[in-house]
Amino acid sequence: MVKITQTEANTDLTEDEVDDMVLDFDTARQDSATAFVPYGYDAEAMGVVAPDLYIEGRNADRLDWANNIGLPAALLEGSMATATLTYSTQEGRRNEFVDYSLAAWALPMEDRLSQDDVTPPGHYIRFDLQWLLSTTQHGTNPGTED
Repeated sequence: MVKITQTEANTDLTEDEVDDMVLDFDTARQDSATAFVPYGYDAEAMGVVAPDLYIEGRNADRLDWANNIGLPAALLEGSMATATLTYSTQEGRRNEFVDYSLAAWALPMEDRLSQDDVTPPGHYIRFDLQWLLSTTQHGTNPGTED
């Protein structure tokens, strides 16, 4: 929808001229994205959504996912506000991930897998998360021999 307003006092049009201008404007918009607006009048698009609304929406979606699964928002490259951004290293992010997020998922799995109906009595299952905390990172969990 477009609103056409008169901006100059000496550019009065008759009703027929106004109707013709509106019809010409509608026809021009259907044929192309460009329309002519005569001197003394201004065309304003109504109901235009700012593009940053979509960016903010995607960031809010990231934050919702991070909150739901217990991840720090910075790991999903989302933040609540630009002013809250702080300097952090990759090592610091990994430590935060292990301390606050991964432990909430890994510890219950370790406990369940360590019960006697899954492993022999006296045996325990533990995840080796130390490789995540090292300063030199491998691409994947390095294989180790027991």
